[in-house]
Amino acid sequence: MYCDKIRSTSDLFINIDVLQNNNYSELHSIAMPNAVAMDCKALGAKGYIALAFNLTQTIENARDGSPIYLLTADDRLRAVQFFGTKNLYSIYLRTTANDLFMLQTLRSSDDAPNPHCPYYKWSGTSFTLLARIPCSNARHVEPFAINSENYVALANYADQKGRTTTY
Repeated sequence: MYCDKIRSTSDLFINIDVLQNNNYSELHSIAMPNAVAMDCKALGAKGYIALAFNLTQTIENARDGSPIYLLTADDRLRAVQFFGTKNLYSIYLRTTANDLFMLQTLRSSDDAPNPHCPYYKWSGTSFTLLARIPCSNARHVEPFAINSENYVALANYADQKGRTTTY
C-alpha cells in the first residue's frame, strides 16, 4: 500500500495505491480539502490511513473531524474513527510488533498555549487514548524503543511569542 497527497489548484486529494506486478495502481482517490497532514501504515492484511484536519473551532458533527480509514484485504475503504482535535499539526502511525499506535502533534494557540499531544493505541476497532504528552507547538514526534522500553521524542518549536517550552 502506498499513500500520497496531490494538491490541485483548490483541493487536496489523497490517493491510495497498491503495488502489483511492479506497477502502482490507484485503489482510491478522496478529495480532502481540509487535510494538512497524512500518514498510512500497513499491519497484517489491513491498511490504516490517518488524516489531520486543521480545526480551529469545536466541531458539531463527529464526521467533520480528522478521519481514520481502514483499507481491507479486498480493497474496501471505510472510515472507522474521527477526531475533533483542534490545532492539529501532524499525525503519525507507528507499528511495534503487532501493535498500531497513533500520535498527534498540536499547534499552540492563545486558548491552549501548552497543549498535551495525544498518544493512542489501536484496539482492533478504534484508537484508545494511552496518554497525553506535554508539548509546545510540537512539529514532529518519534516513538522508539530501547531494550523493549518504549519512549516518545517530541520536537517542540517556538510559539507565537518566540518561546519554546522543554519537558
